[in-house]
Amino acid sequence: MRTVRIIFYSILGLVFLNFTLIEKLEYVSATYKEKIIENKKIIVVEGETYFRYKDYLLVTNILKPIKSFTRVNFYGDIEVYDFEKNTVFIEKSNYTSSQQSYLWYFLTNNYSDMGLAKSGYSLKDTKMEDNTLVNYWIPKVNNGIKHILIAFNEKQLPIYQEIISSKNEVKGKIYFMNYHQLSSHVIIPTKIVDIYFKSKKDSVISIKEYSNFKLNQQVNLEYFNFKIPANAQLISK
Repeated sequence: MRTVRIIFYSILGLVFLNFTLIEKLEYVSATYKEKIIENKKIIVVEGETYFRYKDYLLVTNILKPIKSFTRVNFYGDIEVYDFEKNTVFIEKSNYTSSQQSYLWYFLTNNYSDMGLAKSGYSLKDTKMEDNTLVNYWIPKVNNGIKHILIAFNEKQLPIYQEIISSKNEVKGKIYFMNYHQLSSHVIIPTKIVDIYFKSKKDSVISIKEYSNFKLNQQVNLEYFNFKIPANAQLISK
């Protein structure tokens, strides 16, 4: 179940791409491959992900390393179903709502602060560093974080995010790369590298890349209506 949870939380970082410039998006889907590196071990995740605009429903069908189904909505209701074991993990949390994902930020053009304002941070400073615009965000209450910086390219798109602890240690680095136009009003990165530092010598690295993008009528809608078997065994963390 730990592998399922690792895969699920990584899913919240998913983003999508298509070269067709359309005006209104209703559905988006993509296949993806992710490499998770932790304790010198590598987990390779392959699957398909689906996003529905009208209610911000995020659905993922994981094919490898285990076959599982994940559904998370705007309100933070999470369901993770393991096909082989016929088990389901259910949880509700504001921190894992679909609007807390990278997907949400870019598909809804809310990437200017990467959700920090809603998460209890305020903008402290804005600087130009090496011809790059950098915003510094600080927590409104003490949470162990000194500041979070977001760096933007010349098109005002985030390219780098860094988390600094109150002990002045780097706790996380996120790189947003290979931007492409999804529609006439939505532009997104197609590769994300996410590094979480557990200590000075230990980290977890996630590398996500996306392909086979589909929009609206091209999207297979069956997964939005997928029903978890009634006899699935409910499990806890």
